[in-house]
Amino acid sequence: MKKIQTPKTLILLIILMGISFCLKAQKVKNIEPIRQGNTIVVNYEITDAKFNQKFDVSLYVSRDGGKTFEGPMQSVTGDVGKGIRDGEHRIIWDVFKDVHSLDGNIVFDVKARVIEEKVPKEFMVSYMGSLDAPLGVTVGQLGKTGWYASVKTGTKFSSPEYSYGGETWSPGFTEAQYYEFNTTEKIRRLSVTGGFTWQLGRNFFMYTGAGYGMKDLLWQMEIYEYGGSQTDEEYVQHPDYSYSGVEAEAGFILRMGSLLLEAGATTVNFEYTNVTLGVGVAF
Repeated sequence: MKKIQTPKTLILLIILMGISFCLKAQKVKNIEPIRQGNTIVVNYEITDAKFNQKFDVSLYVSRDGGKTFEGPMQSVTGDVGKGIRDGEHRIIWDVFKDVHSLDGNIVFDVKARVIEEKVPKEFMVSYMGSLDAPLGVTVGQLGKTGWYASVKTGTKFSSPEYSYGGETWSPGFTEAQYYEFNTTEKIRRLSVTGGFTWQLGRNFFMYTGAGYGMKDLLWQMEIYEYGGSQTDEEYVQHPDYSYSGVEAEAGFILRMGSLLLEAGATTVNFEYTNVTLGVGVAF
């Protein structure tokens, strides 16, 4: 029998992807001036802005190749001033309203001061489960930062009476009894976790957390009387495929209006890993 396990690096990959989103910083690039009569059109682009960022944009000019700059220029129209978002933009500068002449080694600079919008917080509740723990609920709060708590469990709740010990294992039956394993397996599963949520985009979130997890692999044992028929059935824990201890998890949440779609991974002691899926609502 093989362990049902996905690579433990999946959780680390999810966390690193989230960090890469958070570490991005906005840039102003592709500054391109084009002369049109007495005006100069300065095209520019703002990239890698966060979902809650707008910008206060100003135009500066240098006559000495970029050693010193004058500005901000006042006679400007177009995509300039407060409220500019990321993307491609242009500024129209009426040159001779600000300067008498424009000669020398001309260089333009576009500066964008960050203005962060306040991010509202929303409560969420969702179903989240996996193949081994199909019953689960998650509650929490979404925002720039938030929190969550989650409980997931399987459909087998009672503890097994026996723990299998290999070829020399004896369950302590009477001399008149014997056992056989059939092909039926069950998984006894419990996961209780909590942690934090981060907003990576306007409708995109990440969650990471930890808590307690337990997974038991149970084999079904049929008990017989010698010379007679089957008398009972019991589930037996297989310790080589059972785990308990610290459970860590990470994943992403996509918001579509009030609907939430969730996907992630969870692991018990980095020995048993499983994919989780969920659906919920934000309000």
